Amino acid sequence: MSSVIIAGDTSGSITLAAPAVSGSSVITLPAATGTFITTTGGVTPGTTGNLLTSNGTSWTSAAAPAAGTPISTPDVKTTGTSATFTIPTGVTKMKVTVIGGGGAGGGSGSDGCGNFENGTGGSAAGAAITYLTGLTPGNTLAYTVGAGGTGSSNANGGSGGTSSVVSGTQTITSITCTGGVGGKVIPNGGGFQSIFTGAGGTATGGTIGIDGGTGGYPNGAPCLFGGAGGIRTSNASLPGVAATGYGSGGGGSIAFNTAGVYNSQLGGAGKAGVVIFEY
Repeated sequence: MSSVIIAGDTSGSITLAAPAVSGSSVITLPAATGTFITTTGGVTPGTTGNLLTSNGTSWTSAAAPAAGTPISTPDVKTTGTSATFTIPTGVTKMKVTVIGGGGAGGGSGSDGCGNFENGTGGSAAGAAITYLTGLTPGNTLAYTVGAGGTGSSNANGGSGGTSSVVSGTQTITSITCTGGVGGKVIPNGGGFQSIFTGAGGTATGGTIGIDGGTGGYPNGAPCLFGGAGGIRTSNASLPGVAATGYGSGGGGSIAFNTAGVYNSQLGGAGKAGVVIFEY
């Protein structure tokens, strides 16, 4: 089929019969003003801003698809025991992050027999990420945020609490992350030896689950998703450093022998856990 050029008046209408041709065909319109009304076998332009699309056998004029909706500001929960989260209007899927509470560092005592007595760092909590689908807006989920462990002097650090997200009126697979174990007191001025805290917390039910790291001497274990544990930077008699990252362990304390006296020091507090809903 050769090119067809139609020239004439600047007003009126032209009807074109759709030709039977093989291969591709192109209609080139001149750069001029005017309105293209319709074609035999063609498509009515429709509303301004529509897109012309093909389904493989015919052309259709339809509104452009709406722009994608960006992820909203995360809904961060740092406290709560069996609290309720209501699935927002229009939300059918979401990302959920769960982190348990970090263990506190061990507190140095007053019964050392060497130059000093010290405590080990607290362990980190378990952490999980999961992707929930098939949700019904208006239904609820229940969540709990685990507290961080509390430090004491001359005693093992407190363990962190368990964080979880479980079914409310919306049924899901439970996501549970236990807290990290508290640091220990190294007995009788055990010195700079490789003594470690108990195991970190565990993570179950998530799409991704990572168990917490073990606290060392004297620093608390960081939580992979949460951040830094307590880190001691001096060998003076000092309390343990509190953890800063969600689910991380607090640092162990140290008490030096000063004229035969050990000044007991508190272990650093573990950082509380967190539950984050993103949709």
